Amino acid sequence: MLTNEQSTLLTEGARLLQVELTVESIDRIAVYLEELQRWAKIVDLVSQSDLETIIRKHVLDSLAALSVLPAQGRLLDLGSGAGLPGLPIAATRPTLEVSLLEPRRKRVNFLKEVIRKANLKNTKAHEDLLYKEFFVRLRVFASSWFRHHTRHESARTIGCPALHENALANSGMFDTTPLTRWCGGECGLVCASMRSRSGREFVHQLWP
Repeated sequence: MLTNEQSTLLTEGARLLQVELTVESIDRIAVYLEELQRWAKIVDLVSQSDLETIIRKHVLDSLAALSVLPAQGRLLDLGSGAGLPGLPIAATRPTLEVSLLEPRRKRVNFLKEVIRKANLKNTKAHEDLLYKEFFVRLRVFASSWFRHHTRHESARTIGCPALHENALANSGMFDTTPLTRWCGGECGLVCASMRSRSGREFVHQLWP
């Protein structure tokens, strides 16, 4: 359970991002944070240990992406790791179908445990080693597209923002067939990190 101070930090921080958290969403995020702390003893997930820092640095950053995401559809979190940004998004927006793709088995086990305990029926975790080449190409495409369209000098710091599947298919750089397998159907957005401001602006320009 979150303390009153932690709950206030989460709800007020989300409100500043224009995200209203329901009681159910807060409960699901609390389960995620509890499991994150428990699993951190055996799996390297995040470098921070105190919940206040994790809420500020990771959970609220993930929720910031909701401003550019549709109300419903499919989202693929490519290289999900500790479940960021996928799990906080899934906990807050149950109308999105979220797929978490991660190559490391221990982390996949962690993701599946959170999904089970938080009753995230809209979320699935997959272990797949084949996404790495796709991920490298995605980073290159994202950075080059961003620099070309915005002339942003520090595009390399964005990591890999969310990209609409059509943008990937039309680029000619990708075989987007695996997306259907990973998402369980037509995939709307592919992301690895949307948590920077410039990354969110990038997604906003891509979304049709």
